[in-house]
Amino acid sequence: ILQLVLGLCLGCLVLAAVLARAFTQPINAMSAAAANFAKGQPAGDLPVERQDEIGELARSLQQMQHQINHNLSQLQSNQQALEHMALHDVLTGLPNRRLFVSQLEKAMIHARRYGGEISVLFIDLDDFKDINDRYGHDTGDLVLKAVAQRLLAMMREGDTVARIGGDEFVVMLGAATTHPQL
Repeated sequence: ILQLVLGLCLGCLVLAAVLARAFTQPINAMSAAAANFAKGQPAGDLPVERQDEIGELARSLQQMQHQINHNLSQLQSNQQALEHMALHDVLTGLPNRRLFVSQLEKAMIHARRYGGEISVLFIDLDDFKDINDRYGHDTGDLVLKAVAQRLLAMMREGDTVARIGGDEFVVMLGAATTHPQL
């Protein structure tokens, strides 16, 4: 009887060890995958092929990782779009006042440091209100877009054209220009 009890106990221990290993290995793999994912590293292999609760949990974890990656990608894309909108005029796509002032400050620091000059042109469209009043805001928007495109076409690389509001544009020339002697 003692041998039978010892044999059954030994068999139960072996069975318990096999079952424990069958459950702890995949759980440890999922735990390691979650830790790696949290660190921004590849998650690693998950026991998604299993047809039990552990496999279902692994598939859910994998789906959650894909959804989080997708959401992060969308968030980064939206953030880039918001940053662009914060620094550019919506109608013309030109830099706005905030971006222009930032670039002007940098150019002034550079000019002071290296003894250069800065040329800034202020452009205000005369009687623009009359265009909006007579032909409508859609036509006024087309005029603003056309002016922006013409200004861009006339500038050199390194020059900055910005719309600072309404019918007002500013141009900062990238390098000192020489003026002909009269």
